[in-house]
Amino acid sequence: MIPTLHVLSDGVVRHWREFQPLVADQAALTDEQRQEMLPSGNQIKYENRIGWGVSFLTNVGALTRPKRGHYGTTDAGRQLLSRFPNGVKESDIRMLGKDPQSPIRIYQKSERSTITVDPIAVSDTETMTPTEQVQSGVERIHEEVAVELLERLQ
Repeated sequence: MIPTLHVLSDGVVRHWREFQPLVADQAALTDEQRQEMLPSGNQIKYENRIGWGVSFLTNVGALTRPKRGHYGTTDAGRQLLSRFPNGVKESDIRMLGKDPQSPIRIYQKSERSTITVDPIAVSDTETMTPTEQVQSGVERIHEEVAVELLERLQ
């Protein structure tokens, strides 16, 4: 998320297609990393990650979206960048949102129903995007079904 804030911190509102390669440059991604696809093969991984980061940063007030697909940094985003210039975790931003002195807002979840999750699996998924989490869940289900089928066949 910090590379995105670095790129947008110049005060210029940019279209997401314009700033994604700039964020990749800021993060010093290799050509191989820029070509890496999600396991589904539907999207480039770094673009997906930037998209989820932008969504999160917009939700907490670090980015502004003056019109569809266009983003810029807010004062809160610039403060976040100055406080965490080398990187920030989502959990750090969520904690800042709870501080009444912080310009960062509390992350607003959508009104969807919640699902109980195994706490051990949560630590593995903290660095995954929601798309990657779904794909990981599907893979886990496939593995469980395979084991169950083998047990039945023996």
